[in-house]
Amino acid sequence: MAKTNGRTYVYPLDFVRALTIVGVVAVHAVRFGLVPAHPATGGLTQLFFQWGRISFMIVTGFIVAYQYRDRSPRWWSFFGRRARSAGAPYVLWLAIFLLETVSLWPLGPYLSQYLHVLPNGNGHLYYMIITFQMYLLTPLLIWTLRKTKQHMRWIVLAAVMWQIVSWVMMGYFGQPWAPPLWVTTYIGYFIVGGYLGYNWPVWRERLAARRALFRNLLIPAMLMVAAAFFVDDRFLGGLGLSTTMFQPSSVIFGLFITLTLLAGGTWFEEVRPERPRLAWGIGIVADASFGIYLVHPLFVHGWLDLARDMHWGINPILNTGITVVAGVVLSVAVVWIIRLLPFSEYIIGTKRRRSPRVGVASHRSPRKPTAAS
Repeated sequence: MAKTNGRTYVYPLDFVRALTIVGVVAVHAVRFGLVPAHPATGGLTQLFFQWGRISFMIVTGFIVAYQYRDRSPRWWSFFGRRARSAGAPYVLWLAIFLLETVSLWPLGPYLSQYLHVLPNGNGHLYYMIITFQMYLLTPLLIWTLRKTKQHMRWIVLAAVMWQIVSWVMMGYFGQPWAPPLWVTTYIGYFIVGGYLGYNWPVWRERLAARRALFRNLLIPAMLMVAAAFFVDDRFLGGLGLSTTMFQPSSVIFGLFITLTLLAGGTWFEEVRPERPRLAWGIGIVADASFGIYLVHPLFVHGWLDLARDMHWGINPILNTGITVVAGVVLSVAVVWIIRLLPFSEYIIGTKRRRSPRVGVASHRSPRKPTAAS
């Protein structure tokens, strides 16, 4: 980790955020591209990318805990910045995406529908509803981390068990213990992230020392997901159950992938001074991650709809790959154009564009995390 102005920038998070947002784009490309053409293959592939939401929720807890582990919070400033960098973009992009299904004129029906979907995100923006609740719980998370240092690991274990049991109840028995848009559906990941962020110096060393172990366990972890998919499909609830992420294998796999990415991020942190192109690419995508999340449906659905309407007949697997690349590349381009604007924070959650961090870290000031973090 690099010391800058007395603070330490966590480069592994750039690695995690960059690869996670690519995974988010991939899961949507698979869901709307490969799944309709090949339901079983697409459903299993989708499960392999469903960890994206888990990873970002862990990152959210990580960043807020890391920021306040050794300094006093100024909550008025904290919530004010989140209102600008998360609340304002949510309000704006919800209005934009609503235009896909509701005409802007006459204005009355449009405003009525907008107010109706405002509390639920109207699609992929549901994630922001969860995130807002996590922000509201941040003071409690920081207080708990400070007061229970010696016992926090047991709280983390309880949080993981909560996720497993609650997702079993939701996926297998259709009995959610709370509405899906309540933070309680994902609260365990927020707590895990907070624990990792608050104790990052220790966990950085642990993960760096076990990079090979995580790499070697990747294939067995994927086989576990495939086995759960097969059992669910053949013996329990059919394809509908097997493709839902609300099951214990998804909890374990999501946590494992996030830890694997953090471990890989320690490698990225070590090699980035010698690999400026890699550092530049990861930095670009990580900086734009929240903006990519906001705008990528325009390009994912845009490409899939164009290919369908033009009757191009592209192989579904190839078409899904093209969709992922187009979704990421075009989203990054749009985000970085928007960042030329002085008020870009209110549009895509990040302020006016700054050069990505590719030089010697100790001579640069640390970037602030995006709103999605």
